[in-house]
Amino acid sequence: GWIEHNKIPFYHQRSCAGLIADKYCDATEIALVVRGVEYMASGLPVIASDHAGNRELLDKNVNGLLFKSGDYESLAEKMEWIINNPSHAREMGRNGREFAEEKYSWKKNADRIVEICESIYLKYEGKS
Repeated sequence: GWIEHNKIPFYHQRSCAGLIADKYCDATEIALVVRGVEYMASGLPVIASDHAGNRELLDKNVNGLLFKSGDYESLAEKMEWIINNPSHAREMGRNGREFAEEKYSWKKNADRIVEICESIYLKYEGKS
């Protein structure tokens, strides 16, 4: 079930990986999953289904592991690997943290939003 947002860090600190096991749908094919970035920002390696959005987010075996969507044996193998390779998993978590800070910081997001808004405004202004 759902937990309060302010309790998320409590659970992240006690986890060995973040899991994204969403079923296939149009949204999972076109968008990355925000909680994957949250997992990375928390220093967790990510285990995710192989949807396009997750493939965009993860550099396979660098900041996380992909499993074939719907293949629970593949998911179990990835979970087992994380448990059996804690030093490599921590390294993945560090890599993910660096990636999240570099690509998805609040400043980067704010800069991108301003850039988009300015380009829309300039297009609109040019039509008057």
